[in-house]
Amino acid sequence: LANTTSMGVFVPETAATGLIEGHMTTLTLGDILMAVKTTPSNYQTRVQSVLDTYWKLAPRSIIFFTDSKGKPTRQSSWQLRHMDDPPLQNPSKDNFNLVDTGCGPTHGKDLSCKTGAEIRYYMRHLMNSTPWFCQFDDDTFVNVPNMLSYLSKFVADSEVLYIGRKLIGGKSAFAPGAAWCLSRALVRLGRSLFEDLGQAPGPWPVSDDMAIGYIVQVMLNVTMTDERRMHSHLEKQKFASQSEMKQQLAYGSGGKRNGKTNYNFASYPGVSFVGKEGGPPEDPLGFRGLFLQSVARRMSAYLEGLNYLDGC
Repeated sequence: LANTTSMGVFVPETAATGLIEGHMTTLTLGDILMAVKTTPSNYQTRVQSVLDTYWKLAPRSIIFFTDSKGKPTRQSSWQLRHMDDPPLQNPSKDNFNLVDTGCGPTHGKDLSCKTGAEIRYYMRHLMNSTPWFCQFDDDTFVNVPNMLSYLSKFVADSEVLYIGRKLIGGKSAFAPGAAWCLSRALVRLGRSLFEDLGQAPGPWPVSDDMAIGYIVQVMLNVTMTDERRMHSHLEKQKFASQSEMKQQLAYGSGGKRNGKTNYNFASYPGVSFVGKEGGPPEDPLGFRGLFLQSVARRMSAYLEGLNYLDGC
C-alpha cells in the first residue's frame, strides 16, 4: 500500500484510503498538482510548517511557487528552480520543488501574476500526465487523503470543473484563493485565457481569486462547484465534533478579518494554537497538531510500523 523514503517521507503508491467516502480511491498522488503560493518572508513559518506536515504525504505533488524579490526571514540553502525546469522527481526537505515565478512579493497584481505562472507551469510540464490542478495558500492546511478521495468522484478529462467554496454569505460567486481546483478539461478549455493571466491586461479583476472566478464563470460560462469542506482564513471555522473536523478537505489558519482575529485552530481538539502565526515556535500555524489529529492518527491502522512522520 505504501512505502517510505530514507527521509521518512510517506510515498503512497495509491491513495492510502478513501477517508470520507469509505472506499479506495482510483487517483494517485501523481494525478494532482498541489500548487502552494508563497513568498520568501513566509519561508520560516508557513513553508516550513507545510514541509513538516502534509508535504510529507505528497512530496512530488506539492510545488511551491514563490518570488525572488521578497525579503526572506531566514538564511536558507533552499534552491530556487525556474519556470523552464521540470519538477524534481525525488525531492527532499532540503531540495524540494520551489519555483521562482518572476513575479513580485506584494498582493494584488503580483498574486495574479503568481497564479498565472502556476497554471502555465502546469500546462507546460504536467498537464499531459496530471488530471488535476489545485491551488492553496501557504497558510492553508490540506488533508491530502481526503482531497484524493473527494476528487476521485469526478472524471477530470470529461468534466469541466472549478471546485471551491463560496465566500461566507454567498455574496461572492468566486472561491477564495486559499483553496480551489481545476480539472484538466477546464484548463484545456481556457488555455489561451490562462496563458495571459498575470502577463497581459484583461477584463478580469486584479485580485487572483476574483480573476480566476471571472475567467471561469464569466468568460468560460462554467459554474463553480461549491464544496463546503474547502476552508480559508476568511471564515471562522467551528466544527461540532472531532469527527466532523477530520472530514474536511482544507483548513484556513486564523487571521484578522474586519479588525478581529479569527482563532481558527484554537477549538480543534489536540491542537495548541492561538492565532495566525501565533503558536509556539515549533508549530507557529498549528499545522503540526492538526496534521496529527486529522491525518496521521486516522491513517495509523494502514501505516502501522512505518516511520513516515519523521518525528512529527
